[in-house]
Amino acid sequence: MTSICSLRRSQAFSGTDGAFPNTKLAIASDGTVYGTTAAGGSGGDGVLFRLSPAGHVLPVLAGWIQRLHYGFTGFSDGGNPQGDIVLDDSSNIYGTAYGGGMNGDGTVYEFTNGGIQVLHTFSGSPGDGANPYGVISGRGGLYGITRYGGSNGAGTLYTLAGGYQVIHNFASYAPEGNPISLVADQAGNLYGTSNFVPIICFPYGGDLYELSYPDWNIETLLILGGNGGRTSSWVSTDASGNVYGTADNIGAYGQGDVFKLTCCWTYTSLHDFSGGDGTQPSGSALIDAQGNIYGTTSGGGAYGYGVVWEISP
Repeated sequence: MTSICSLRRSQAFSGTDGAFPNTKLAIASDGTVYGTTAAGGSGGDGVLFRLSPAGHVLPVLAGWIQRLHYGFTGFSDGGNPQGDIVLDDSSNIYGTAYGGGMNGDGTVYEFTNGGIQVLHTFSGSPGDGANPYGVISGRGGLYGITRYGGSNGAGTLYTLAGGYQVIHNFASYAPEGNPISLVADQAGNLYGTSNFVPIICFPYGGDLYELSYPDWNIETLLILGGNGGRTSSWVSTDASGNVYGTADNIGAYGQGDVFKLTCCWTYTSLHDFSGGDGTQPSGSALIDAQGNIYGTTSGGGAYGYGVVWEISP
């Protein structure tokens, strides 16, 4: 694959301030960037962090000030946060913890100036799901997915609008099963990814599919090939309806890449990671109004604990 964009500016994690970032970044109106790491912090259960630009100007990652916003404990608040986070107009943060909680199956949380509040605790299988992978803002409210649990044990699609409600149970032993990413377009359609691919059909890779609003019918759009292993992919959309993705185990160096799907799902690689600039991206990309793309990798960088990166058009 040939990359057409160059990566520049990265913020490396050292472990005590977080390790292995794996979330789509969220930008507040003052330019502050928020994200989570799956591990690190004082207890090792992950952190919620923020990056503040000097003078709150248009984000430029070089010289940003990194601060620990919250350290997860792994108990009732959850642990090892995963997936996308959502920032509302009041800068309240919504997200998920992959584990912990009262049942050990993860939580949905809200973080405000007053601290963290658990909105939902997952109960596993065959209940409402287990091991959530973030929340997104979609038509009518917040949506999210769980990696496991639900009636089929292969994860759930849920909404928080009006209270927690499961709206789809993913099928087991099928391309849609055990989802890892979700994003909404302006029409309310959802795009998701899974790294389950039947071995009889294709030994390695990942699946990207569309769930059409409002019935959530599923159509496969793309299967990504991996370099010696399953490929996990995370997706975003822009105002023009293009789909952006990050994927691990693919690219020229096998360390992951950033890609774009334009009209009729034409694939273009934007950057191949090589290690020093990060390795194995594991969170959705963020696209701002100027077309800059931001994201994280779970490893690589100066200290080996991952980076925050930017690609400029």
